Amino acid sequence: MELFWELFKCRRCGRCCYTPGAGLVLERGDIKRISEFLGSKKRLRSMCRKGEDGTWILKQPCPFYDSSEGCRIYEVRPLTCRLYPLHPPLKDMPFNLAVDSFCPAARDVAKKTLGWWAICEKHWAEIVKSSQE
Repeated sequence: MELFWELFKCRRCGRCCYTPGAGLVLERGDIKRISEFLGSKKRLRSMCRKGEDGTWILKQPCPFYDSSEGCRIYEVRPLTCRLYPLHPPLKDMPFNLAVDSFCPAARDVAKKTLGWWAICEKHWAEIVKSSQE
């Protein structure tokens, strides 16, 4: 994991903040931290929509991003933002690296590691088998 963060150098361009998407799910810790920072849980709630499962989903584009200032809540930004471009595990996938076309830093990592990914893909069955032994 440390190697990934050595390779990934965020350019703080804000594209992940203002590019339209499905929205960002806030974890409980995110809600608590951001609400305290804003001084109001109600204010944060007004910037979110409710997911079908009751989750808080931050509206897009991010209401905390300012083109001249950048992220106005950087110190308390959501966990998803802190980990980007890594995404939380999915049901059938233990890790997920998003190489979003709009993220220049993620594209740089993809270019630097393309050979490694090609080897993994070619030998995927062997890798999975050896990890289960």
